[in-house]
Amino acid sequence: MTSPAPPDRPDGLFIDWDRSSHPSPVLAHALRPSNAAPIWCLWHTGFISNRHDLLRSTGLPESVSDAELLIHLQGQLGPRTAEQIAGTLAWVLWDGREGALLVVQDRIGAHPLYYEVRSDRIVLTDQIERTLTWSGGQRTPNAASVVRHLHGQPPSGGTYYEGVRAVEPGHLLAVKTAGLETTRYWRLDAQPLLECPSDEVYAEELRRRLFEVVGGHLPRKSPTGHAGITLSGGLDSTSIAAAIKAVKPDADLTAFTWVMPELPTADEGRYATAVAQQLALPSVAIRADQFWPLHTDDPIRTLPATPYFFYFNDAWDATYQVMQSKGVSAAFTGSGGDHLFGGNVFAYADLLLTGRWKELARQIGAHLPHSRLTLVQIILRMILSPIQLAYLPALRNPSRAPLPWLGSRFRDLYQEECGRAEAPRLMLPGRLQRFRLLRLRHLAQSVGDRIARAAKYGLEMRDPFIDHRLLEFALRLPTTQTFDAALRKVILRNAMRGYLPDEVLNMRNKITPEGLFHRGFVEREQGKVWELLTGMRAAELGYVDEARLHDAYRSYLAGQRQDTQIWHALTLEDWLRRYF
Repeated sequence: MTSPAPPDRPDGLFIDWDRSSHPSPVLAHALRPSNAAPIWCLWHTGFISNRHDLLRSTGLPESVSDAELLIHLQGQLGPRTAEQIAGTLAWVLWDGREGALLVVQDRIGAHPLYYEVRSDRIVLTDQIERTLTWSGGQRTPNAASVVRHLHGQPPSGGTYYEGVRAVEPGHLLAVKTAGLETTRYWRLDAQPLLECPSDEVYAEELRRRLFEVVGGHLPRKSPTGHAGITLSGGLDSTSIAAAIKAVKPDADLTAFTWVMPELPTADEGRYATAVAQQLALPSVAIRADQFWPLHTDDPIRTLPATPYFFYFNDAWDATYQVMQSKGVSAAFTGSGGDHLFGGNVFAYADLLLTGRWKELARQIGAHLPHSRLTLVQIILRMILSPIQLAYLPALRNPSRAPLPWLGSRFRDLYQEECGRAEAPRLMLPGRLQRFRLLRLRHLAQSVGDRIARAAKYGLEMRDPFIDHRLLEFALRLPTTQTFDAALRKVILRNAMRGYLPDEVLNMRNKITPEGLFHRGFVEREQGKVWELLTGMRAAELGYVDEARLHDAYRSYLAGQRQDTQIWHALTLEDWLRRYF
């Protein structure tokens, strides 16, 4: 057994291997003569959320490191080791028995691993800048990835650079002298329907799984012993906080809450305070209304790896900074709750197609008094549209049309990358909507970006809802457990009865921070938007039509069209100006 990484690489992973030589100089340096064991852990990051179960099944003591646990499992199970690990752990092992470098990406892709192959040489790193330095030449953006970014989708092949790829989520990359072998060990796929006799039993099933997963996400050891949670007034983060306190009542947990007294429609402080009081959590308020998008002198600060930059990153950075000052080392969030139990996933089409017409009539009748939609609009949007998307996806769909300001020479590429309809599946429309929502890469992209940014403040992010066990559980639910008469997250509300205040559990309308976006994008920072939209490098390269993009922004300012995709054009422009 060995330490998790060679001592001269404490800051990350970088392996440059000429596969025509064996062993490589880098690996030979790691595998010193005293290291006679056949399996070595060269690097890992993230954490194992089912560590206790693995130790119990292997008989290993609590004192073993994650690296030692990986080595033991690899020795016993070989490539099936990845199937046994839950959580966000990604790792690199050298297995001398096979003469293979084994690179394993976690199921979600929370910690990107990049590689590039040139002839017999491969470079592998967790920081894409190192591949760019290694190449020594001018880099070219991956046009397909750029087009996807402009439409709010993650990159093609995992990166925004030609020639550089990322190890796909849920995949194992084996690097041998004979070549590269890629194996998929996990994919989120359709699950059998969970049928319970009552709402109470469904709630108990979720509560049991949630508490188990959250227990595994609690940090084993921490330099400070402190944990924090970004606590909003909604169901997701508050449910995680309640689960932590239920699993470990003496948990040293502090709530960090965005308050926006200047933006009352976006202020969740009242509800978050009620939760913190019920759970006896010390609470720290952060004036998020002072961190609107574009408010700094350097308004968008993209990283070399990606033009993706979340418009609330400044508020998140302020939160990380406060957490760091309070001695927090592990930070929990409720990310993923909308994907698992919320979103625009409706039950009405499923009720119609399964003959539950009386229940359908009841739900629509209860829905109408709380909705701005008419009965006709509900039928069109929540019944007929999901049926069409499920069974006739090839019909014209405006959401699959390219943006009007996309550069003309990239429109065919858009159709190839983003515009094709997904093949129909034999699933009820609502369950298919949930399946497609959870299969999207957007959640992994946002979580991965936040993990990387938080790490700069010495914080390890913990996002229990993206644990694969909860993802698979969510796919087993009938839509009536996530949507009932316009009330979303029904099963989560029921599971948290008695753990959270009723005013939070009964709240119908979600409070969102969109007013904060409007403050920067429309009210206070138009000059910075126009500066990025003028003399665009993205237009010079043909990615956008600058004149049409100007028209789109003017329409947004006039309230005629809410095209928030313009933000992706701004972040792309920043990225191109910085790195190209």
